[in-house]
Amino acid sequence: MKKIKNRLFLIFVSLAFGSVPIIQAHANTTYVWTPSSSNWAGTIVLDTSSSTNGNLGDIVSASLTTPQGTFAYDPSTAFNDSIPAAIGAYFTWNSSQIYTMYIGWEAGPYQVTAFEISPEGGPNGIQVTGGNSNGNFIENGSWIALTTWTITIIASPSNGGTVSGSGSFASGSSQTVTATANSGFSFANWTENGSVVSTSASYNFTLNENVSLVANFTQNLASVTVNANPTAGGTVTGGGTYAVGSQAQISAAASRFYTFANWSDGNTDTPRTITVPSAGATYTASFSPTAVITFYDEAPAPNSREVGHAFLSIYSPVTGKTIYYGYYPSILNDLFLSPGEIDDDRYTQWDVNIAYPMTPAQYQAAAAKITQYLVSQPYYSLVGFNCMAFVASIASAAGIELPDYQLAGYGIASPAVFGLSLFDVGDGNITPDGGLVTVSDPPDPLTPIDYEYIGIVNEGETNAASLASFIGLPYDFVNLGAVNANNSNGITLSIIGASTNLAVIALNWGDKSSFQEQSLSFSHFYSNGTYTADLLIVDAGAVHLYTMTVTVSSSQASSITVNVTPFSPGSIPNQNFVPASFVPGFNVIEPTSIAVISNGQAIISFLGISNWTYTIDAASNLTQGFSPIGTATADTNGVFQYSDPEATNFTSRFYRASYP
Repeated sequence: MKKIKNRLFLIFVSLAFGSVPIIQAHANTTYVWTPSSSNWAGTIVLDTSSSTNGNLGDIVSASLTTPQGTFAYDPSTAFNDSIPAAIGAYFTWNSSQIYTMYIGWEAGPYQVTAFEISPEGGPNGIQVTGGNSNGNFIENGSWIALTTWTITIIASPSNGGTVSGSGSFASGSSQTVTATANSGFSFANWTENGSVVSTSASYNFTLNENVSLVANFTQNLASVTVNANPTAGGTVTGGGTYAVGSQAQISAAASRFYTFANWSDGNTDTPRTITVPSAGATYTASFSPTAVITFYDEAPAPNSREVGHAFLSIYSPVTGKTIYYGYYPSILNDLFLSPGEIDDDRYTQWDVNIAYPMTPAQYQAAAAKITQYLVSQPYYSLVGFNCMAFVASIASAAGIELPDYQLAGYGIASPAVFGLSLFDVGDGNITPDGGLVTVSDPPDPLTPIDYEYIGIVNEGETNAASLASFIGLPYDFVNLGAVNANNSNGITLSIIGASTNLAVIALNWGDKSSFQEQSLSFSHFYSNGTYTADLLIVDAGAVHLYTMTVTVSSSQASSITVNVTPFSPGSIPNQNFVPASFVPGFNVIEPTSIAVISNGQAIISFLGISNWTYTIDAASNLTQGFSPIGTATADTNGVFQYSDPEATNFTSRFYRASYP
């Protein structure tokens, strides 16, 4: 045999017959040539699944080991034109089943032929052709067929975990596929064609065919629980079962008269997004009650002289107390000008009310206004500052716009008008500005205006003296005598000494025309004739009635001036040093007592929370606000005092304690 040089420049394999092989994921048969000498070996891998019409199948790969080295054939590799082309990649049953590997050396090419590869094995051997060796068998051996199968694996869902163990392996071999779950997932099972074959993450089996396996993962779930505290404080959403690690949104919505404070983990956002932990989680939304101001109406009884009553209450979430305030004349039956007084109306009957939640700032504003009235109570006047006007002023201070409460055309605050407005809204309904109406008793069939302003006017026109007696005021009667009304220019009348805000004013011209009211100047045109006119004024001091006889002629018109005789009320006594914060605030403590000692200093006592340190505030004028003047710390019983050495510099001073 000619010695083969060791400089190999090209190796490839071919078949005598066939086409370019197709690489597919099918079972492959590996033929291993076992020679009689250890210096030679051969391996051919055929795709037996492509066997048709007697074909053994396409060549997947081939290699030949010789003393000169191992030479491999790759069907996808291009061939050198100087070497005989080898295009073909299969055997046929009916042809000469010869596998040929061409090996080119510098002195070549030499053709090494492996042959007799058949289903039965057949004679075996390798012969060398070309060069000096022609058809000489150099090695004998046998071909042994080994079948391989392919394992394909996937993860479902793809982000559920990772898998390993895929590839092509010998038939009958023991193989293991492994599934590893990602965070937030758990391994469920291995399935083949939809059927569960194993519930173990490491699945071992004997490979006897192509296998396509799916590693199934399930996402871990956890419960998110949301609660409201208190349950009446609001509603919470977002609870449920979620995938671990996913995002969930929870939210809290406060009920009327509550505000959202925070979640149990201290977070104050709503809505908020959470990451669902593996162990689940519980979130409790805390709601805090708001301050509440409620305005009540007690309707007048049918066919009575009553005008109804309005009052209010304020609830403090800090103290948990509700305090009621109603405004009355301090002199019974003196409805037109009397020193006013604020009473506790907690037991007063009511027919309808409207309640508003308040912010701390609104509460303080309302409390300050009530405090101002408590310190210096205004005079009560039915047509000026009455119980309804008192209620409306507190609402205004808090920035609340009440439903209609004014007597149409007169601008007079009327509790009866207020009540009818609330009845019109209806029980359980909410006004546009957020007031909740509650009806205690259905409205009575009444015409409340007749028993307020118009009722007073009609009574005064009928019998002014009787009206004065009923309401407890002096009766002032003045006859203005005869006056002239020009038949072209009419007549004019002016009033001085009266107020349209504090008095009832009604002028009856006596010719059946409508009354002219609530003005300080009037004019009128008459038809020819003689008329009796009267002017009714009910003010702080008296019921005034002015009468005159009007004659219409061509003479110059009369211009009449009525000077109302004053009946002055008594003055308000000096208030001196008084507790200024009667209304509980969120952080304001009211004094329990104030004493002025011999040197003129004021000693103010308070009751607060034990061991708390309070700031003492003072004001000489409530309209200008409070200023801090010192601090004091409560003892174990909550009692503390403050001595004000500056009190001697003031004729009156107001005090309060606040925290911090």
